[in-house]
Amino acid sequence: MSANFRQSPLFRTVLFFVCLLCIGVLLITLGRRNDAITEAQYRHAGVLTADEVSISARGVSAPLNHRLVQESEMVKAGQVLLELDAEDYKIALERLNAEYAQQESAIAAYRESIAIEEENLKLLQQSTQRSLERLLAAEQSAAATLKRTEADYKRYASLLKTKAVSQANYDVAAENYAAAQAAYTQAQKSFAEAAIGLNDDEIALLQQKGSAEGLENSEVKIKRMQTASMRQTLSEMEHYLEVLASNRQQAQLDLERTQIKAPCDGKVLTINYQEGEFISAGAPALVLEKHERYLDVYLPETKALQYQPGQQVSLTRAVDHKVFTGVIRYLNPAPSYADLRMSREQGQADLTTYEMRIYTSGEDLLPGMTLELEHEHL
Repeated sequence: MSANFRQSPLFRTVLFFVCLLCIGVLLITLGRRNDAITEAQYRHAGVLTADEVSISARGVSAPLNHRLVQESEMVKAGQVLLELDAEDYKIALERLNAEYAQQESAIAAYRESIAIEEENLKLLQQSTQRSLERLLAAEQSAAATLKRTEADYKRYASLLKTKAVSQANYDVAAENYAAAQAAYTQAQKSFAEAAIGLNDDEIALLQQKGSAEGLENSEVKIKRMQTASMRQTLSEMEHYLEVLASNRQQAQLDLERTQIKAPCDGKVLTINYQEGEFISAGAPALVLEKHERYLDVYLPETKALQYQPGQQVSLTRAVDHKVFTGVIRYLNPAPSYADLRMSREQGQADLTTYEMRIYTSGEDLLPGMTLELEHEHL
């Protein structure tokens, strides 16, 4: 290269830009880059965010009667925020209360009827048992009378042939025998009618012991089945009363839900309805900002092992470097796009990034502020 060219303005210009290029490459290679991956290696900060709660009308639909709060107003847990038109729900609850009371009265009256029927059943059972015993005794007595009159009749019949008795005496014996037959037949019929429903073994036991204790004829059995049917009806009435009680509790709950209350302390952000507008069940009625604040910090896996859920950490506010205390809620692998990749030209392997959520509080902490983990934790 000639001395004239090295001294020319073109050479000096080219040399100047080459030097600038070398300096720039050197700074880029050795200096701190401001891309997201590089910043994640040095700064561990996050934007403060407030938990928001979307409050809706749970299970009720009605026009909005009153807005009891306004946007940006601070509210307490349990405070009534919105009042819906509750007239329909009041009427429904009153109707169910009346139906419940009516059902209770009907059940009480039916229980008394069952008690009377059960007492009548006991009396009927005792009466039929005594009747069975009495009719059995009458049948046995009629059988004995028949046997005696039959013997007299046969004896008078044989004596009449030898003229040992008169015709009149024979006629009296015949009449007594016929009357005894009729009485025995009637006694058998009466006992058979009273014993309907008893099997042969029960009748044999009754004839053997002469006692009807524990025996039930058809009349008693029918009465017992009727009483059991009344018990079943009572059970169905009581079950319906439980259904009414459940419906009444639901109606009471629906009436209470016409007052939309704050689930926690916080600040009203937005109210989505004006007075008079219809609010459907499940539709977001307003948004409440909770007092809790949190920020998400992304850490490489080389530093994630230093932290555990529940651990307290120090946070520095970027605007004035004031220190706050936070508590780690969870530490989970971040989505794959947050991982450190494509850096092998610097000798690094792929590194998984972890998302750490930290909750903190403070009266002068506002959503949107930037907080950074203190370096003593890193």
